[in-house]
Amino acid sequence: MNPVDNIAALVNELEVRYGMGMVFIFWLIFSFLFLALIFLLMTLLSRFAKDADARFTQDLNQYYEERLLGLLYGMSDHSDEQHIEEIKLKLKTRFQQQLLADIMVRLGKGLSGNLSDKVKQLYRTLQLHSYSLGKLKAVNWSIQASGISELREMHIQEGIPAIRELLNHRVALVRSHAQLALLELEAEGDRLSVFEQITYPLTDWDQLRLHESLKSRNGFHIESFGRLFSLSNHSIVLFAIRMSAFFGCSRDILPLQAMSSHPNVEIRTEAILALTRLGDYQLQEVLVDQFEGEETAVQHAILQYLMYTGYDRLSFFEQALTHPSHYISLQAARALAALQPAGFPEIYIERFAPQSLVIERIMHAADRRLQNA
Repeated sequence: MNPVDNIAALVNELEVRYGMGMVFIFWLIFSFLFLALIFLLMTLLSRFAKDADARFTQDLNQYYEERLLGLLYGMSDHSDEQHIEEIKLKLKTRFQQQLLADIMVRLGKGLSGNLSDKVKQLYRTLQLHSYSLGKLKAVNWSIQASGISELREMHIQEGIPAIRELLNHRVALVRSHAQLALLELEAEGDRLSVFEQITYPLTDWDQLRLHESLKSRNGFHIESFGRLFSLSNHSIVLFAIRMSAFFGCSRDILPLQAMSSHPNVEIRTEAILALTRLGDYQLQEVLVDQFEGEETAVQHAILQYLMYTGYDRLSFFEQALTHPSHYISLQAARALAALQPAGFPEIYIERFAPQSLVIERIMHAADRRLQNA
């Protein structure tokens, strides 16, 4: 008698002895055990498949790395042509292409000089640059971002036109990758044109990454950011002003002076701070006249400008000591401490004795441990 007949006989016996209720309970338990067994088998098969995939990936990764090291360092008896042909034979699927692309990008980041150039050349020889270019046409935005990153790391300049089309992509990550890639791939004289094409606001994170790229790729050789000051995208203008100050672009002093009266508060503030860092001193009286009707942030920037340019009318700072804003009053106290170290803070403590808050700010400015706080 086969197992099915055994189960059927058992069901009939249960029905005779205990009725349909027991038969229902039996089938419920049997179904649960059967599904549990199926689930266990599927889990084991899935784990086996994952382990097999992991072993395959590990073996393939080792295979690629050994041959790439042989090409880069001559660590094999085979010729370069043999290594390249062997690698090409393994590039049959997108998975294999992506795995090799990831390895080469990782290698490129860790190498410099001739070895880095050789990795980039191998990337082309193995036609991986075409693979990366093709990813820019994908519907999935994460694949597009990955392709842009690969083209940037491998310095594939043929990708510039396609990356430009993604510069204002709806997804912030793709935009960020495109901005950084174009800034590094464009010819040196055209790099600032990237900012002229951006329509979305730059986030703080974008600005930090772009700043690091400018610093590492260009050193301190950028002479002017002035061409970006007239753009309608305020985030780009703010970034350009900050970079002008950071790179010490003295050619931008005149346009920055004009921007000290810009309608936008943030731009006015950043322009005055940039002029302070660039060592300009020609706007002292203009900014003193402008101070009274300004926003708090701009007033603070004006006080810094006047302090660092050695403005000698101390009565202006003394008047600012009683400003209702703690932020402004403290900056005025710091300016007085820097411009009149002799007799500070005693003469002001005596003068402003009834005003406890002002005294606290004067003492704060006089405490050398807190002067940079």
